[in-house]
Amino acid sequence: RMHIQDPPMILDFSSSSEIVDKAMFRLFTRSGEYVDFVVWPALLLHENGPLVQKGVVQPLKSKSTLKSH
Repeated sequence: RMHIQDPPMILDFSSSSEIVDKAMFRLFTRSGEYVDFVVWPALLLHENGPLVQKGVVQPLKSKSTLKSH
C-alpha cells in the first residue's frame, strides 16, 4: 500500500561512509559519526516529504575504520 498510494511513501536508505543524519536515523548498538550499514530505513511520507518514522543505522567504530572500509 505504501508504494501504490499517490504520491508513494519513500524508504530512505543512507549509503555507507556518509555522516549519520540524526534527524533521520537513530543509532543501533554503538555511537559513531559515519554510517557503516542501515539496519532499518527511514520512512518518508513522500519524496522530499516529512519524516514518518526514523530509521536505524549502525555507525562505524571509529573514523580509522572508514579508511580501511
